[in-house]
Amino acid sequence: MLNRLSEYISIQLIIKILVFFMAMTTVLQLPFINGSLIFWGVLSVVGIYNFYLMIIDFKGYFNKYKYESIFLIICIFSSIINIKYNNLYSFVYILITANLIFSMLPYVPSLKKNYIENEMKIIGYLIVIFTFIMGCISLYNSVSTNQNEFFELIKGARYTGLYLNPNQLAYWCFASIVFSYKLIKNKVVYLNIVLQIFLLLISGCRSAYLALAFLIMFNGYIKTKNKKLIIYMGIGVGIFIVSYTLFRYQWLYKYMGKGLDKQFFHVISGGRYYVWEEAFNVFLQRPIFGVGVNNLRYAAIEFLDKNSTFISGNWEDTHNIVLTLLSYCGLIGLVAFIFMIFKHIKNTFKIKEYFDVSVVFGCLIIGLLDIGILFDDRIISVLFWYFIGVCFFKYNKISEK
Repeated sequence: MLNRLSEYISIQLIIKILVFFMAMTTVLQLPFINGSLIFWGVLSVVGIYNFYLMIIDFKGYFNKYKYESIFLIICIFSSIINIKYNNLYSFVYILITANLIFSMLPYVPSLKKNYIENEMKIIGYLIVIFTFIMGCISLYNSVSTNQNEFFELIKGARYTGLYLNPNQLAYWCFASIVFSYKLIKNKVVYLNIVLQIFLLLISGCRSAYLALAFLIMFNGYIKTKNKKLIIYMGIGVGIFIVSYTLFRYQWLYKYMGKGLDKQFFHVISGGRYYVWEEAFNVFLQRPIFGVGVNNLRYAAIEFLDKNSTFISGNWEDTHNIVLTLLSYCGLIGLVAFIFMIFKHIKNTFKIKEYFDVSVVFGCLIIGLLDIGILFDDRIISVLFWYFIGVCFFKYNKISEK
């Protein structure tokens, strides 16, 4: 038993578990654990481990991570040339992304081909157990101490549970459903899937709805090749999203008489339209290299009107990965990111690992509508880079032959 377990345990697995645990602490507030210390501790371990990998295969290491390295260098350069904002966190947020990239993508040829499947089982069960317990306790607390919370859902409110934020609840549900599917041979996980889908529905997170719908339709098409079925499902999802939007914003009729003006779009986008518009205007001021990571609020004060949404609402992230990259790192940063991700997606299609790449696409869909993927270390960012790493490992294993 111990010998078999030792085959599954590796430095990579330990590091990845620590990163997922780091994401857990963002929603599970533990008074005896300092989130900042966890981050710097994990970053140190990841740095030492990757330095070791670099030493044993210097040329091969940089050959495998050239696109990731170029992207991070562009981010650093964008922040350096905008050092006038005196924002230390500009570099900390780059380290956050670097930490996820180099903790999830390390590749060691000595690991066996079935290593990644065994690793996914261990991490999968940890995520499923965590989300199942969090979900059960959330519902128990609501039923026993705050029954009005469910009545508020009828009025268009959104369920939060123990996750402090309805979007984060939804993203943990999405992650739990993804790993539950990978563990479907164990019938117990069916119960967790039902629980997570229920919590996801009452969270009211439209980006998670779209991500899960894409996951189902993409993999459904791969298995059935039935285009009509997928089209009907897509229409159904569209009707559901529109219906939910009208249900949640029950006072939208006030804007109907004015036509489809900016305020109308701002409301149905969850308060994002003005932010997107203003972020694009900031990008136009620094189109090549941007204003530096996490400097958007400072740039808004410099370039936008004092009454802008960015300034009055104290925003920083645009809730859109494309606009975030354009404003932070300019066109060159967006192009570098696209090249970096396209390489992994292209390679995954070559080896026909469709489920893994569908999770990547699902996270990207969420990233188009919310914080995630880059410059963040909550669950969607971790899930995104984990499955990029899975694709990376599988492709390299096949390429060894």
